[in-house]
Amino acid sequence: MSSTDTIISGQPIETVPDRLHWVDLAKASAILLVVLFHSRHSTWLIGWSNDAAADQFWKVVNEALNPIRMPTFFIVSGMLAAKSLWRPWEQVAVNRVWNNIYVYSIWAVIYAVLIPQWPKLLHPEYSPPYQAAQIIGGDTPAWYLWTLALFFVVARATRSISGIWVLLTTAVIALIALDLPVYVHNPARLTAQCALFFFIGARYPTVPATIASKATGTRLAGFAVLFALLFIPYYFRVPGVWPFVGTAAICMCITAAALAVRKSQRVNMLSQWLGRRTLQIYVMHFVALTFFLNALAWTIPKVVKASPVLPMFSPLFIAALVVTLCLIGGALLPKLRLGWLLEMPHGLRRMIADRYTARQKVTTSI
Repeated sequence: MSSTDTIISGQPIETVPDRLHWVDLAKASAILLVVLFHSRHSTWLIGWSNDAAADQFWKVVNEALNPIRMPTFFIVSGMLAAKSLWRPWEQVAVNRVWNNIYVYSIWAVIYAVLIPQWPKLLHPEYSPPYQAAQIIGGDTPAWYLWTLALFFVVARATRSISGIWVLLTTAVIALIALDLPVYVHNPARLTAQCALFFFIGARYPTVPATIASKATGTRLAGFAVLFALLFIPYYFRVPGVWPFVGTAAICMCITAAALAVRKSQRVNMLSQWLGRRTLQIYVMHFVALTFFLNALAWTIPKVVKASPVLPMFSPLFIAALVVTLCLIGGALLPKLRLGWLLEMPHGLRRMIADRYTARQKVTTSI
């Protein structure tokens, strides 16, 4: 770690606390907003016949939430991974890389089998070799797990490079990502856009921690105003705004999360509980949402589909129900001996760890 990194981050990485309660709330909020986005994004499956007003309303809402969702998630993820960048590889590889790759692979295959044309229940659009290539390249709904593993490996490989240069590089990549051709799928685009925020958290973890520690209502209002001002050019696709609107959104979200857990013990406890269940919510909600929306499309009468009110509020109800189903499903998996769907089995972890240990002994003996 260079002296520049230490000075700019405020203090050495090792002094960042192991667990900050606002982190759970920020991470959980980001994932819940992802479910809400997909709940609205997919409601066209229901076949509402009078949803023009809802379309316009949710278009603006989702555009406003776009700089909040994944940027917040990735800066928190980078912050949590910061200490691991400097620990021996054999101590962190399983948790930070192989477990993510394992869970990603499991769910990528599940999606390919059950919902190959998510959110439509149709047969695969692509050939098996193409689907396999998509899985290998992280081009599936579970892309963020693949991306977390990639970001961590790159962060370790570049840890000797000044953080300023790393951030400048990822900022350029984020700007280029906005103008990628339409045939570049969303996972690749989002990976390029969010790299900047992961590396901010990973290289300068005390920055988000300091924002949280200094959270006040006045600061929250200021960040909200700044975000609103930057959102206008972002909404109208003014080039070069993404890193700034994303940063303002992160500051606003972190400040709000810090204030919430500080003011309410119930919020604090709920956020800790949800923060430890974001993985199951994310990976399971695609399947739950697909089957639930298709069931609604088949069962809701036409007279109900003609309502101008239901399309406006249905995403909120659908998202709440889907999250509930995911939480129930996640609690049942271990009881059904299916916990391996959400975490690498202990035996496999031990096998990988033993291989690293054996390799280290060989290297030491040489």
